Amino acid sequence: MNEFKAILILASITIALIVLFEYLARKNIISSALSRKLLHVITGFIVVSVPFLIENFYLVMSIGIIFSFSNLVLIKKNLLKQINTSTGENLGIFYYPLSFLICVFLFWNINKYLLSLSFLIFSVSDAMAAIVGLSAKSKYQTKITNEPKTFNGLIAFLLSSFLLMWILRITVWNKFNFIQYDYLSFAFIAFIFSLVGGITEILSTKGSDNLFLPVILSTIGMVFFVAGIKISDFGLAFLLAFLISAFSIKMKFLDFGGSAVTFFLALFIFGIGGWKWTIPILTFFILSSLLSKLADKVNGETTQQIFEKGSKRDYKQVLANGGVPLLVCILSVIIPLNIDWYLIYLLAVSISTADTWSTEFGTLFARNVYMITSFKKVEAGISGGISVIGTVGGIIGSIVIVLSGLLFVQLTTNQVFWIVLFAFGGNFVDSLLGASLQVIYKCSKCGKLTEKKTHCNLETNYFKGIKFIDNHVVNFTTVLFISIVYFIFLIV
Repeated sequence: MNEFKAILILASITIALIVLFEYLARKNIISSALSRKLLHVITGFIVVSVPFLIENFYLVMSIGIIFSFSNLVLIKKNLLKQINTSTGENLGIFYYPLSFLICVFLFWNINKYLLSLSFLIFSVSDAMAAIVGLSAKSKYQTKITNEPKTFNGLIAFLLSSFLLMWILRITVWNKFNFIQYDYLSFAFIAFIFSLVGGITEILSTKGSDNLFLPVILSTIGMVFFVAGIKISDFGLAFLLAFLISAFSIKMKFLDFGGSAVTFFLALFIFGIGGWKWTIPILTFFILSSLLSKLADKVNGETTQQIFEKGSKRDYKQVLANGGVPLLVCILSVIIPLNIDWYLIYLLAVSISTADTWSTEFGTLFARNVYMITSFKKVEAGISGGISVIGTVGGIIGSIVIVLSGLLFVQLTTNQVFWIVLFAFGGNFVDSLLGASLQVIYKCSKCGKLTEKKTHCNLETNYFKGIKFIDNHVVNFTTVLFISIVYFIFLIV
């Protein structure tokens, strides 16, 4: 069949399904929830078929762009009242083609069948998780996010995705041109694949699982089935990740959501990079957690009433600090360039360390804190506030991370200098973004400025900044931006 004709037929079927399920839900023939799930699953199978029918990269990219744009318009015009949720905050139907577009861009020319694998697991297992989570008589809530997610749904996701992996292995696996593993190794990989997908699903809110799940599953598929990471390394990584997560909960360094993401980070950083890549981020995590505990103990509730984050980290804080290092670690395997990815990794961890240590040193020891944009004196802990002792603390933190890397690699004085300098620049950018863009609230009772949405047991009032840019967004954006700048610096 002509490729253009094939893609036109698939696109027409997808459009017809959107119209059909929206109509059926509006006429109360089926429920809105059922219309969404049916569309979700059937569209998923359409996506699964695309790599088997189409070769042209640009043709597939064009379809992804068209559907991403058109679905966004349909949401904004409120033309999909039943398929899309009534909250107006759920962009799931836009995220779906956007994730397809991202996966095509990243993986099509490497192994296009990664899309078939990831979208099959995503479309079926995600739907199973939702159905079981809603229909279970005894529900066990995860209580990680504000959205109702259950362990019932998580188990359904794990079991269905694990089973699907084996069905694929027995039937069409050879057509994917993936690396072959023995049955025991494949069982372990299928379990990891399912577990990471389940963790991603329970942490996703407002339809963002439609964006993150296919991309993350495709990336994991790339690591295991195309790059061919040693399974023995992941066996030890699994044990280490479990011990770190359990220890973190025991010591109250992390809540349950934070420990789940930490397990994910530790599993892949150690599984891919071994101790060389693990020790720096482990150094950051342990020393920063102890420093935060000390600051909380010394300052009591003074800074706790200001900071959005506390010494007990949640999943957002773990991702904000560890997300970019994990990304760099994975990129070092799937995109082998003529640069030292480990230098970028050390920098990413150094930036997070510098930011955390600057904050804790400032709240512990600084007497004079000034807003970076106006140099007016402010209370310690306010986003955008800087101090001499806080800056020194950040520099010390970045040096500590570089020293931890020196246990495994030899770095020149020039390399150490640039990593510390870029980390210092990242600390500066973080403060600048915190002062100018980060959302700040004001307590309606005591009048204090805070990053929290509640203060004095009351809902706070918006004071300044962009509402969706919180401290986590600032931290992640800073680490990502400075890491990209350093990447350009290395290749130029």
